[in-house]
Amino acid sequence: MRARRTMPSRGRLLHLLDYDPVSGKLLWRPRLPEDFSASPKRSASHKCANWNSKNAGREAFTASNGRYLVGAVDGNLFLAHRIIWVMVHGYAPDVIDHINGDGTDNRIANLREADFISNARNSARSSSNTSGVTGVSWHKETRKWRAYLTINASQIYLGLFESKGEAIHARISAQEDHGFHPNHGRGPKERNAA
Repeated sequence: MRARRTMPSRGRLLHLLDYDPVSGKLLWRPRLPEDFSASPKRSASHKCANWNSKNAGREAFTASNGRYLVGAVDGNLFLAHRIIWVMVHGYAPDVIDHINGDGTDNRIANLREADFISNARNSARSSSNTSGVTGVSWHKETRKWRAYLTINASQIYLGLFESKGEAIHARISAQEDHGFHPNHGRGPKERNAA
């Protein structure tokens, strides 16, 4: 695993950004002339006024990496939900989970500190899944439905079943027995509706 860059301090983030916990959006705060250095052609006050006219009060962290919202603070890219967590709680945990599975829904009520295992147990269904249910697949050789569960990179075989419904039931029961989040394996539309 690669090392994360050091997060800006909570004080620095509160100086630069406002956070709306209801919408989950970050907004740029107006800057002060002290935030800018003068150049031979422009004063710090001029740079500040220019920046504020373009950015102050506007939504920040609107770019996406395909899964999460991202933005730059002091020239470094960060994930919006990690910035928000530091602003609200004052520290950055190893893992932050989006409870409903939508990586762009950064309402504080949708974010929780997690460990790698519980975060994986709240993951979406793979885009390559063809059965519509995580851990259920058609076994060509036996012409039956196969159910399995993956825990800590180890696959647990749950059996072969005559019907897809039986395989799904076995998978859901195993998920519950092993403490998976109810959102685990849902597709994007199902997760956002929950």
